[in-house]
Formats: sequence, structure tokens, C-alpha cells
Amino acid sequence: MKTLFASALLALTLAASTTFAADNREEKKTKSTFQSAVYPMTNSMKVNVCVSKETDSKVNVRLVNSEGQTLANRKLGEGQEVATLRFDLNQLEDGVYKVEISDGTNTEIKTVKLQTSTPVVQSSRLVSMN
Repeated sequence: MKTLFASALLALTLAASTTFAADNREEKKTKSTFQSAVYPMTNSMKVNVCVSKETDSKVNVRLVNSEGQTLANRKLGEGQEVATLRFDLNQLEDGVYKVEISDGTNTEIKTVKLQTSTPVVQSSRLVSMN
């Protein structure tokens, strides 16, 4: 009985010590130095990208197609806090594009979908009374 109790106590002690020896480091989340918003302009094929950033940071804004090719690249340097960039999508084919905004450490990716709708011809009917 003493042996069984000693074995159980030893097993419990080992289990507790390995549990406490686990890696308890917290992952450091780096604070983003910018905020961004991407929105389409009304009645046009243009997209606005608004970026608000810290004065001493640099931000890179890229327009990328579905194959990962960079179609446009704009850099915001130090000293500039707020910027509105405009991308003209008029010459691009239908598909999914991404706007990547990065400060070198943190990256925000916004998806833009281009889709041409086919015009629908509507027939009109007229009701007349005599």
C-alpha cells in the first residue's frame, strides 16, 4: 500500500512539475503605426485609400492582382500624417485585387472585387384607357 501511494504521489509530482515548466511567454503584439480605410468612389472606377499614420513612420501602399503582381506602389514618408491615395481601376480586368498597406512590421490587406454587370433590357408596358 505504501508503494502504491508513493508511486501515485511521485506521478502526481512529475505531472505538476511538467505543467508548471511549460512555456508561459506572452506573444508580443506590436502596435500598428497606422490606420487605413479603403472605399470605392461613387459612379467611378476609382478606389480611395485613406491612411493616417504616425509622423515618424513610413507606410507602403500596394495594389496587387490575384497572381501577386504589383500593379501600383505608393510610399508615404516621414512627416506626412494623413494621406488619401486614389487608384484608377478603369483599365483593369474583372477579378479580385488586394490593397496592401504596410509599415514594415504590420500589414493590412483589403480586398477589392471588380465585376462587370451585364445591362438588362427592360420591356415597358403601357396601360391606356378610352
